[in-house]
Amino acid sequence: MPAPPVCCSMAPTDPWAQHGGVFWDEHTHVQDLHSCVRADVLDAWFPPGPEVVAVLRTSATEFANTTPPEDSTILKGAISAARGLDSKSILCHAGSSALIYSCFRELVQRSSRVLVLDPTYGEYEHVATKAGRPVTRIPLPYPYCAASLLKSIERELMSGDLFALVNPNSPTGTVLPSEALKSLMNTFDRTTFWVDETYSEYVDQPNSLERVASAHHNLIVCKSMSKVYALSGLRVGYAVSLEERIAEFRGLIPPWAVCLPAQLAGEAALRSTGYYRERYIETHQLRSLLCRAIEQQLGWPVQEGAINCVLTFPNQRPDEIVATLRKRGVYIRSGFHYGGREALRIAVRSAPENARTVGALSAAANVRTGR
Repeated sequence: MPAPPVCCSMAPTDPWAQHGGVFWDEHTHVQDLHSCVRADVLDAWFPPGPEVVAVLRTSATEFANTTPPEDSTILKGAISAARGLDSKSILCHAGSSALIYSCFRELVQRSSRVLVLDPTYGEYEHVATKAGRPVTRIPLPYPYCAASLLKSIERELMSGDLFALVNPNSPTGTVLPSEALKSLMNTFDRTTFWVDETYSEYVDQPNSLERVASAHHNLIVCKSMSKVYALSGLRVGYAVSLEERIAEFRGLIPPWAVCLPAQLAGEAALRSTGYYRERYIETHQLRSLLCRAIEQQLGWPVQEGAINCVLTFPNQRPDEIVATLRKRGVYIRSGFHYGGREALRIAVRSAPENARTVGALSAAANVRTGR
């Protein structure tokens, strides 16, 4: 028997799921942000590629007073060329969250249930709950085991379900292999799979289902370019699916959904493969160093996955730690539960910022223990 639905615990008045970005409460100007460590959001620690920066610097006037292509044809063409996709199977929007609130919500209303991993990106459960659909959480095994998770998923899936899978998952960074997912979709061909690949470029081995989605009747792949291409402030995202489904989704979004700077920056980013590949390698190195520092200096267990954050399990209340670090200008997130324990999520930042974060954590732990 499937597990009973677990409803979102969010207050009814909240317009969105819980997110980071608390630093904006105290730093109202972009220039002020350099004084703090913004590790409560998963923005890239590195700048956009040089080609992206050049485009943004040289065309500011045209950006401000020129209407962008109505159907994001600049960005769509770049994605088509870079990913080997038919442009008719691509739908561009202002970030993956915009796709979740429009296209995913439409699928929710047609589905029997919505299934999500636990823990995972909260917006999926939030949107489903607001739409009045029951939500079933599938707990991630701890320690993580892909084979064990696949068995849990197989036990839950039923015809008419909508399964929202973030892969690699956030906040755990855990990955399900694409071959296993293809097998799952073929077995449960009356279940709709929405696969969110926001962090897929961080995975060492190619694991994307984009090309599969363009020819698979029960798969939609959702991609954000915000995190992996350092474009969070520009809001760039797209979905890939069957041409017929994309044509239907297009009626759910407004014209000019992606602004001109975002389209041209996305186009330049997709050309800069070498630059970003080097940054991903550096991200893995920084993440491993951050994990070791937390383990050695604080003695806390750490969950390290494939993306640009880590989870750590402190021996004191995570919300108190977050509040203490905030006073020091270091922002991290609490409120994540994994393996029966509450965890802190810490985004990977530059080496000096990571050192500042670990130092602030150590100071907070010493204050609490009286050392």
